[in-house]
Amino acid sequence: MDSNYIPRRNCTTGGVTGFLQNVLNALDGLLGTNYAKQHSKQLVDRLIRRVSMLLANRFTGILVIEEIQLKSLGNDTGVFSLFLLTLTNFGVPVCLVGNPLAIEKLRKFSQDTRRFTVGGTISLLPFLSADDEEFRSLTQEIFSFSVMPINRELESGEYETIFRLTGGIPEFISRLNAEAQRYALAEGANEIKKSDLTVVYNGETFQDNHTLIRGLVTRNVGLLSELQDIPVSYFKAIWDREKNSESKTDQPSSLAKLAASSKGRQVTDDEKNERKLRAQIKRQKEKTEFDESLVENLPPDDFRNGGSTSVYVQKLEELQKSVEEKRRKENL
Repeated sequence: MDSNYIPRRNCTTGGVTGFLQNVLNALDGLLGTNYAKQHSKQLVDRLIRRVSMLLANRFTGILVIEEIQLKSLGNDTGVFSLFLLTLTNFGVPVCLVGNPLAIEKLRKFSQDTRRFTVGGTISLLPFLSADDEEFRSLTQEIFSFSVMPINRELESGEYETIFRLTGGIPEFISRLNAEAQRYALAEGANEIKKSDLTVVYNGETFQDNHTLIRGLVTRNVGLLSELQDIPVSYFKAIWDREKNSESKTDQPSSLAKLAASSKGRQVTDDEKNERKLRAQIKRQKEKTEFDESLVENLPPDDFRNGGSTSVYVQKLEELQKSVEEKRRKENL
């Protein structure tokens, strides 16, 4: 489709038929066609095949489907999975973005799972501790965006407060900063105070999120279980692994040693970089453990653990050669 693109699609309400019509509307807006009207009365199974063919014939680079949620899938999981399977059979690359429980629901179909794990998975999760250097680095950067007359660097103890009030969720960190500034300006203050953060947390903006935040901060499985779209078993597995790891040794971690050695003096850039690197390694390890935990109960014929990459790359190359040969003959 040359340098043009279809705006990313959201898997929102309206069922699979509504979603497919949304894709056709996007194609019409880009190409000046009338596909949506032409196929408005087709049954969903025929519409699935037609949309997949159109996307393939237009050489769609990738279809990004966002906001895949449990409530948006509803009872259409099987039909939506059929659409995804048809897309991949036509060679259309797909990227799914959404709640891990909804993605896992789609993964119960092994045919889809084989295809969607070729490119790997990326898990974006809350920070698990106020001591995470990546959490501290991101939090400082977020709070550096300020309209206050006085904008200072965060003190060491304030990171723990911010983690306790946000559960380590980046969106809440950003919201806490914005709302605290709004409150401080309304009070005529020149800078954000620690007490302002608590006022904002207890206000209307955060009240409905207290269960989620407290569940993450206190690592309370019972609280998280009250929320239907939280992968509680994953968080519990991570917390249990950390607890078991701590019980096996009384020796302080290298990160703790580094923190202790730097207490009371200026931390050098090299030390900051080392802390950040260690935090990144830790998060990558947690992500790997999460991905591995998803494949423990897969059937023997599932390709999630590898083996499909070479097959599909080869098929893609064969398809590209076929298309190039067809074009060459048409130009003769």
